[in-house]
Amino acid sequence: MHWLLTGAFWPHFPDLSQLPGSVPLHATNLSDTDLRLVRIVYDFIAAETLCDKCAALLGRSLSLAVTGGGPGRPGWQILVVTRCRGWRRHRHTAVVTDLLGHLRLEPLRA
Repeated sequence: MHWLLTGAFWPHFPDLSQLPGSVPLHATNLSDTDLRLVRIVYDFIAAETLCDKCAALLGRSLSLAVTGGGPGRPGWQILVVTRCRGWRRHRHTAVVTDLLGHLRLEPLRA
């Protein structure tokens, strides 16, 4: 059965990265829709998450900072920052990156 693994049938499959409308295998451009989606997701996460250090709820003020490429350019990251509602206001951050055309969301960490 080793003859099946030689790759003899590989040329019969089209190169999907060349088809119109396919997702490229490198970093994609950041759009306003991506920023809105990240804001909505992390607003929900922050509303349901407790601080790792003092067990207070996380605050409502959430800020997004685009680093790297920026809107319209590949190679970007979004830094998500919020603080807890405790008296020490512990800072929590998460990084959102592009992974083969999909958003990779990290958890909020103190």
